[in-house]
Amino acid sequence: MIGFKMATIVMDSAKVIAACKAVIAKIMAHREKWDEAAIAYKMARRSLGWRGFYWPTREQAIKALDNSDCWGWRSQYAWGDLDHAKKLLLLAQHGDPVTLNEEDIIVLAKGLK
Repeated sequence: MIGFKMATIVMDSAKVIAACKAVIAKIMAHREKWDEAAIAYKMARRSLGWRGFYWPTREQAIKALDNSDCWGWRSQYAWGDLDHAKKLLLLAQHGDPVTLNEEDIIVLAKGLK
């Protein structure tokens, strides 16, 4: 049978945990940056209330974005990689050493860029 074998590598769990945490932190920082930009944009626009125009507070802007037709205003950047990194982190926390395949290494390498 002709097949394709995926390459694997065995790593110390401490290194995998550190790499997973770096990837998760990088993705969450990127998401937070985009979410903050959406909130700032909403806060900068005046709204018409019953007493005239006003600039919404941060809480009002978030509530307006949540209730608007703007589905998905919260960033979904790298959702697949984030889930993969969280699964690898769980695996590394409960096993030593950890066997990683090519897909795992690609996800972990994104934290180093």
